Amino acid sequence: MKTILLTLAILAPSLFAQAPPPPPSYIPPPPPTMVPDAPVVTPEVSTVKPGTDPREVALDKMLSPNRRFVSGVSGVALRTKNEDLILDGVPGSFASAYAFITVLFYNDFPDAKAPVRTTDRTPKLLVAFDGSIRGRLFLVKAKVNRGKNTRSVKVGSSGYGSVSSMTSPDQDWVIACRTKEVKPGIWEFAPNAPLEPGEYGIFASIQGGGRGVGGGELFDFGID
Repeated sequence: MKTILLTLAILAPSLFAQAPPPPPSYIPPPPPTMVPDAPVVTPEVSTVKPGTDPREVALDKMLSPNRRFVSGVSGVALRTKNEDLILDGVPGSFASAYAFITVLFYNDFPDAKAPVRTTDRTPKLLVAFDGSIRGRLFLVKAKVNRGKNTRSVKVGSSGYGSVSSMTSPDQDWVIACRTKEVKPGIWEFAPNAPLEPGEYGIFASIQGGGRGVGGGELFDFGID
């Protein structure tokens, strides 16, 4: 009996002892957070040379000699304080009117108003033209004929058997301005005084009459 009890006493701790806890389950680490790559920014490469005014570069493109009008002009731009505007050439048609015994000759241009407008009363005109502008290019003011929806530039008259030139505008219709060649083939027209509201343009004489006697082109704009 003592042997049994002794055996139980020896075995009791192992019989009643708690089993060791199971090893912890393996928990895989969370996947690494993917950080999107930063966008690659390619810096713009400027084609403008250092020290070059971008406005001048754009103006050079406006006056590119890739086209040529009937008058020989390659392009005309209206330069205002804030922007440069390209002007298109409008061919004129010959017209006449009687004033007593004198016949007045005009170049008529379509529409009572030019499509290009500005409120800047001191603009400059830049004209691409090869050769001398003397007797060929003029800054003029046009008369509005609202009844006919046209604009006119007087180019001559006849009377008592005499006929004045019909290839250039009358001096009374020419705006006094300073002209200079700012670069080869580019001429600048700067009015001597602010322009009043009205219709204006660069009148380009077409030698030989063009579309008619006294023909010319008007690169037109308006002052509002």
